[in-house]
Amino acid sequence: MRRFTSLYTMGKWLIKPLILLGTLNVGFTLLKSDSVNAGNLYNNWNYASDPSYDSLAVGNSSIFNLGGTAVKVDNSYVWVAINGNLPINGLFTGPYYGGYQVSNQNIGYGDFFFDFGNSNFVNASNSSSLFAIKFAANNDSAAAALGIYANVRAKSVVGSNAGYWNPDSNRNTVKARTGLDPTTGEFAWNDPYYSYPSSSFFYPNVIASGNKIGDINLLNASELANAGFEGSNFGFSGSNTFGFKFDRNLVPDGNYVATLILECLNDMTGLRGSKMPPEVIVNPPIDSKPAPVPGMLIGMFVASGVLGKRAFKKKAAKAS
Repeated sequence: MRRFTSLYTMGKWLIKPLILLGTLNVGFTLLKSDSVNAGNLYNNWNYASDPSYDSLAVGNSSIFNLGGTAVKVDNSYVWVAINGNLPINGLFTGPYYGGYQVSNQNIGYGDFFFDFGNSNFVNASNSSSLFAIKFAANNDSAAAALGIYANVRAKSVVGSNAGYWNPDSNRNTVKARTGLDPTTGEFAWNDPYYSYPSSSFFYPNVIASGNKIGDINLLNASELANAGFEGSNFGFSGSNTFGFKFDRNLVPDGNYVATLILECLNDMTGLRGSKMPPEVIVNPPIDSKPAPVPGMLIGMFVASGVLGKRAFKKKAAKAS
């Protein structure tokens, strides 16, 4: 909190002369380069980064590391960005990986889940109330085609992907090798939202059943960047970035948790967010007149104070 206060105090005085000089963009560049933590809202993108140490594969490889996920909602689409070391089609392993059999010789991404209004992922799955997106064509999902599905119940495929049973078994390995606890995006590894009934529980990570309700458009890194995604500024360190978008009307408004779990559960990430109703733009009456401005100089000083405060507040805003 001290750091934010000092930045705000400094920025409040920096932005005033910047506006007077016509160089406001410099002030925003300064804000944008400031370090951040998981769960950040910036330019309508909600970012949750994930650390690089908590994914340990055979030979301590980082191939299964997730860098993070981000979600943007605008008046037309829900946009999702995914960053990780795995390409979208996963890793070809051959019949075995680390001495464990891999049924389809590939370990990749699970499906992407949205949960609106539930307090626990497993409970939402058991009640078939999840929304899920199959975006990786060759994963072990029961969904037959790429797209978004409703009334989803999830299942676990860790047993056929040389995987950890659940977050606890993954944590035990990470803790033993690094001395650190893993995280699940903006969640702690043992957050109640991801709790489950027993240590022998196989954690669900792909669609088991559901109804397809719409299609998705796959997006590459350039297309996401054109839509305002800036993962590298928010700690996303994976070598592959891709994503998708779908019609915003396919999912309800309200608070959500977005979850992505690898098929092997070597890494997983979660993100809290809120999907608000579309903004309603009301045109002013035709005969209305703009409010009088009491002098250019006063206007610039007022603008500098208001915009400076909003800019710093916007950069520091957390996703609910």
